[in-house]
Amino acid sequence: MNKLVLSSALAATLLSSSVFADSNFYLGGSVGQTEVDYVPAAGATVTDDSDTSWKIFGGYNINENFAVEVAYQDLGDNSAVVLGQPTDIDGEALSISLVGKLSINDQFGVFGKLGYADVEADADVPSLNASVSASDSDVLYGIGAVYSVTETVDVRLEWEHIDLADEIDTVSLGVSYNF
Repeated sequence: MNKLVLSSALAATLLSSSVFADSNFYLGGSVGQTEVDYVPAAGATVTDDSDTSWKIFGGYNINENFAVEVAYQDLGDNSAVVLGQPTDIDGEALSISLVGKLSINDQFGVFGKLGYADVEADADVPSLNASVSASDSDVLYGIGAVYSVTETVDVRLEWEHIDLADEIDTVSLGVSYNF
């Protein structure tokens, strides 16, 4: 929750700043569905591997065909049974990507991205009052489509994949603001 408040405050500060006036920067957010293809550990059974997720992102358009984008993503909550105990798993990711863009016409375009993601997962076993954290990093890639509602507002639909041992796929719908 503190990360959401901090992220919202940062976004509000940046949106109100004249630092981005007439620049190539953009900020946005999206909501979607994340599914994790878990490789279960011995004695573990995954009972829920998908959840609603959200992401905030920002980037810099290098030119009309390429951008660099950073993002924070809450991957949602999953559940498992580990050694007979119900376990709650939540994950989050920080990423940086190179985005390649192709305009189809003045309002519609497609994009692909290739980057690096650092994922952290926390597993809590409430019945034992125990928790464990783990992190891993690997390649992130994705594709998407963008529709320009106005000169500064875009709507985007995208699919992203983080290529860990426990593979993570997200489909999301978002909005971005171009400064």
